[in-house]
Amino acid sequence: MEPELSVGDMVFVKINDAEDIEVGDIITFNPSNDSDTYLTNRVTQKYEDYEGTGVTCFTTKGDANKDEDGFLIDEDRVIGKVTFSIPLLGYISSFAQLRWYLVLAIVVLIFVFFRLLKFYLSPPKEKQVTPPEDSGKQ
Repeated sequence: MEPELSVGDMVFVKINDAEDIEVGDIITFNPSNDSDTYLTNRVTQKYEDYEGTGVTCFTTKGDANKDEDGFLIDEDRVIGKVTFSIPLLGYISSFAQLRWYLVLAIVVLIFVFFRLLKFYLSPPKEKQVTPPEDSGKQ
């Protein structure tokens, strides 16, 4: 979807009915009933009452692609319209969600690193010499 959206951008989608989606809108949809994958593309054509079925379908295309997608998206697979995006936030979100154990390990390692750094860079403590006790005998 370059230049409008880049890989790693987090998109925010407003759930819409098919009649609210128009040609030129960017939508997020599930391209297959068999997967949990979602795509975000621009609507290039809208077919209301596709072939007399009463179902609205869409043809989509990524902005960076020269050809339209080779499949129709029916209204049941549309999640909604993209309302805005935040650059690069998607990378952080997916990293934290998929690799929580790695994030925890990195946090622990950073904590240990700074503790060791503090230990080695702090000035040495002077030993305090205590005078011998007088026993009172002379």
